[in-house]
Amino acid sequence: MKTSSKLSKALFILGSVFTFIGALIAGVDMMNVYLNAESAAQQGAGAAMALTWVVLPYCATRLFYMDYQASVAERNVKAITTLNQNLIRLGQSSIFQKVTPT
Repeated sequence: MKTSSKLSKALFILGSVFTFIGALIAGVDMMNVYLNAESAAQQGAGAAMALTWVVLPYCATRLFYMDYQASVAERNVKAITTLNQNLIRLGQSSIFQKVTPT
């Protein structure tokens, strides 16, 4: 998934809000399940269903965050490469040149 840096950041923030809202809904849902379930199997199934309110938005948020990190890393690599090319063009040594101890 390739999106722009600003869009990825906006989606990350929106996903974080949805994750928080999902956590609140899951808490209410779990309390409802534990108070109204008649067996351990119903409690387990209800808890699993309640956790999906948190897990799905969290996974999407992490996806957007990783995409945002990748776009920032690409931008940084381009900036460093441009700086290196400008230094070489001006007659300076490359910033990628190995430094040997003297």
